Amino acid sequence: MAKLHQHICSLLLLVLIRSTVQNDDELKCPNNYTSTTTLMRLKRDMFCQYDRWIRPVKHQNDSVQVSIKLLVNRIDFNEKTDVLTTNSLFVVEWNDLHVNWTPSQYDNIDYVQVHSWYLWNPDLGILNAVDRTGYGPDLGTSKCLVYYSGSVVCVPPVKQTASCSADIKHWPYDVHTCNIVIGSWMHTGEELNLTILNPPIELRDFNMNREWDVARVEGVFSVSWFANNLTYPYVTFKFQLRRHSGSHAASVLLPAAVLMFITLMTYWMDATNSDRIFLTVLNIFAHFIFLQYLGYMLPSNGDVTPVVVTFFRDSLVLTLLAFMMAVIGRGLRSSSKPVPLWISAVMNIVFQSRIGQLIVLHNLDPKAVAASETSGGEGADLVNNSERSSTFGWDNFTSLLNFICFLLSLLTYLILLIGYLP
Repeated sequence: MAKLHQHICSLLLLVLIRSTVQNDDELKCPNNYTSTTTLMRLKRDMFCQYDRWIRPVKHQNDSVQVSIKLLVNRIDFNEKTDVLTTNSLFVVEWNDLHVNWTPSQYDNIDYVQVHSWYLWNPDLGILNAVDRTGYGPDLGTSKCLVYYSGSVVCVPPVKQTASCSADIKHWPYDVHTCNIVIGSWMHTGEELNLTILNPPIELRDFNMNREWDVARVEGVFSVSWFANNLTYPYVTFKFQLRRHSGSHAASVLLPAAVLMFITLMTYWMDATNSDRIFLTVLNIFAHFIFLQYLGYMLPSNGDVTPVVVTFFRDSLVLTLLAFMMAVIGRGLRSSSKPVPLWISAVMNIVFQSRIGQLIVLHNLDPKAVAASETSGGEGADLVNNSERSSTFGWDNFTSLLNFICFLLSLLTYLILLIGYLP
């Protein structure tokens, strides 16, 4: 058994040595090499001594100028996971001094197509990637155009994912600015310098997204400074996304306005009418349903509560107030107890003004109202009639409470609507 293991190890060693010798021979340019075509001879002369791990510069202190841009085909943004995903063509251009030639010596061939793995590739990656284990984008197995001057152009298709924090405060009218930051992982600006092609982002073949509209795009070049005065350049591709709000406005905002109107309308219903309590109960139930719907629709990873959730929450509180006033008003209207003196004093003060009379006008005796209009008195007949029975006094008091709660609810709704504006 020991001899068998020894023979296997020896065989593996011979295979490794042979492969190494073959690779070294491939890097050498034989003097007696003859090719069948001009293109084969050109590629042989280009890569027989080419090392793809060495930067294509004449002097070690020179930097490689790399220019980039994006041809975006599709954009997806998941606000629940804070992930921006783009499908695009990644245009990368640089100059490789090790692959230039004279066209007149090769049948005037001025460019060739070469797989990217034969060439030196800039180690560009997404610095704010969600998963940095893959560290894309890379040139992969794409083909590149190599021109006789040494200019290299690669356009690989890439799928880029970057982190982007969602701000859903003004949902469904929210606008998000997401960035894709691309830079070199190992090379400094003194070794690899990034530049942006114009325009930095093109949307010619862009497929529209049903959820998001691309409002604005731009590319920004930046440089970070580190120890020993070393620079690390990077390019930030910015995407401003605006949500298509039409369907959300129809399914959420319009019902919110209807529920708000129902809440305010209940204050003008007769307190003795059982339909008022029934309507407020249905309104409360509808608020709970929409709050559950928003909890399902909206992500829970934000540190700011969306304004639409705040609106439904506060509207629910106002609807509960309307329900309490409907129950209390119904109980007071049916009460046979006399009106307390302090309530009578308050009502007398209110009825001294014309505005106070109009507040409870729909609850007063029509004959008393007509008599007051003909006599021109400032509510004396109305007050005298209101003091004749305790039931009439409770009616006026509940009408005043309803009016005050109506004004408070209306003012609160106006504040909520103003705060909803972006």
